[in-house]
Amino acid sequence: MTVGNRAIVTEKWFFPSPPEHTKGQVIHTMPEVKTRRGEPIDRALRRLKKKMDKEGTLKELRNRRHYEKPSEAKRREAKRSR
Repeated sequence: MTVGNRAIVTEKWFFPSPPEHTKGQVIHTMPEVKTRRGEPIDRALRRLKKKMDKEGTLKELRNRRHYEKPSEAKRREAKRSR
């Protein structure tokens, strides 16, 4: 199925050729959970949270809240490896 110049395959967006501003980068999509018929919302939210945890979405979001200088990142990695 295509939408405009984009081709949709399962849950991901695939571009025929990557736009100039995203060359060399990975394009991420938000995790999606479809509710099943008669499924309580809290169960669907639990599935969504598990999926986001598995993909590392929340961890990545927390890491990108503010800019971290390369020297700070090296220091943090060295401290974690000890």
